[in-house]
Amino acid sequence: MERSGEVARVILNAVSMHCIGKHKLALFLRGSASHKIDFLEGDRGFGGLCWCNPDVIENFIEQLLEMELVRRKELPELGPFYDVLEVTDAGRKALEDKIDIPLRQERTIKEEHAGESERITLNLLSSGKCPADISHARGLALSTIYDHLFRLVKDGLANPQSFVAQERIDMIIEARKAFSERPKLREIKEKLPDDISYGEIKCVVAEMERAGEVDGSGKQDF
Repeated sequence: MERSGEVARVILNAVSMHCIGKHKLALFLRGSASHKIDFLEGDRGFGGLCWCNPDVIENFIEQLLEMELVRRKELPELGPFYDVLEVTDAGRKALEDKIDIPLRQERTIKEEHAGESERITLNLLSSGKCPADISHARGLALSTIYDHLFRLVKDGLANPQSFVAQERIDMIIEARKAFSERPKLREIKEKLPDDISYGEIKCVVAEMERAGEVDGSGKQDF
């Protein structure tokens, strides 16, 4: 795409300066007025990609993750499912050398489907490993493993019953059914014990939507 090298550098610079996750970074680069990034408004780089909507920016970030110019980093002090983005050594070199990094601009938002990395996670799950074991074995954040499981569930390749305790599934189902319209994940989580993670909620709700038990139209947000 035109200006893709500039876009990649803007994103890499923002990642190097701010310890935040993908969604907040996209809002920051868009110049959003969202309360989620009040603490960043006015910082250097704010609105650096103001001509792009957040979904497009998130897609650019995913491409940089695939290129291993950016990676996810867990912050255990904030909880086991909280991660932020950081620039890799390759990403820093690309910035320093001003390397042109081509990015694709998707004209439509792509559905999330399982790919090769998700299938590796599926193989480990099928061998009897739990999400935490898979996270350790693959050297990936636990939240990333739950992202894989979410896509596997959406594609009908995995069932939450194989990695979420039935008691927790029942509580999530009850919490989701308390809403007549599709709620934000945060609204579901507020009805549940603190130790039930967003990853577990996403996977159980995805199975409910896939089975037609609840409405799955619209974009699921936090």
